[in-house]
Amino acid sequence: MALVGDKPVLLLDEPSSSLDPSARRFVWDIINRRKKGRIIVLVTHHMQEAEAVGDRIVVLGRGKVRAEGSQLFLKSRYSTNYELTLSATPGRFLKAETVLALVRRRVQAAFLQKNDAGGARTAVSEPEAAREGTNAGASGA
Repeated sequence: MALVGDKPVLLLDEPSSSLDPSARRFVWDIINRRKKGRIIVLVTHHMQEAEAVGDRIVVLGRGKVRAEGSQLFLKSRYSTNYELTLSATPGRFLKAETVLALVRRRVQAAFLQKNDAGGARTAVSEPEAAREGTNAGASGA
C-alpha cells in the first residue's frame, strides 16, 4: 500500500514479515525497483532483509544506535568469520576432508566447523585471525 503513488518518503515496518521465501524476495525486488529518488526507512528484525534492500543500515539496540554503515562495512567490521555451508542431495554424501582441502587451496587457515551425520551438511569457516591481515576489518560486536 505504501508504494501506491509517487511518495518521496516511504516508511515500511517489516514489509516481508511472515512471508514465505519466494514472496519475501518478490517484495524486496519491488522495493529495490521503486527506491530510486526516494528515501525509504525500513524497520526489520532480519539482517538478510536489511542487506537485500538497504544501501545504508542502522542497527539499534535498547533504543540506541549501535552500528551504522553499508552492508560491506558492517560485515567487515563486526562479522567474526565467513562460513561456507554445503548441503548434499539426499542419498549423496560430502566428504568433509575433500571439501576442506578444496577450500584450503584459497583460504589456508580454513577449518572444519561442523560436519553433520553422514556428511550431508558441511560447514567450513575462516578464523578471524586469518582475516585480520587482509584489510577485512576487526571484530567488535
